[in-house]
Amino acid sequence: MIQRATTDNQFMAAKAGFRLVAVELVLHNISQVVLSDLPRLGADLIDERGQQYQPTYADVTEGQSLPSITVSPGDSRRGLIVFEFPENAKPTKFQFELNGGFASQTGEWVIDP
Repeated sequence: MIQRATTDNQFMAAKAGFRLVAVELVLHNISQVVLSDLPRLGADLIDERGQQYQPTYADVTEGQSLPSITVSPGDSRRGLIVFEFPENAKPTKFQFELNGGFASQTGEWVIDP
């Protein structure tokens, strides 16, 4: 799920010409070992021109951010990853890798208009 986001913190507001966009992520640990990760480091949001954007550290009013996580086998974590995204750009893809962006596989989801 992707949504426009807002913040109550004036120092975390998007700069002129940009907006805050949040991607909701649910991570289920289906392995037999504890997962410890920093999901924000492995996430990218891509626009219709192929330009890639990395997350910002803004906290938003729409939900909880997804900072560092520790997930036991069979458990899950849900949260938002926030991006500062150009007002005139359209997000078209979300890419994600575990292990702070150093996993051997990358997941990619197409964002419906």
